[in-house]
Amino acid sequence: MVARGTMRATIIMKIKLNNPQINKI
Repeated sequence: MVARGTMRATIIMKIKLNNPQINKI
């Protein structure tokens, strides 16, 4: 569960870095 949350947070961070316009996630 914890690992899953960390993976999800990392993916979200990557998406934010790739698409700075998406800040509502």
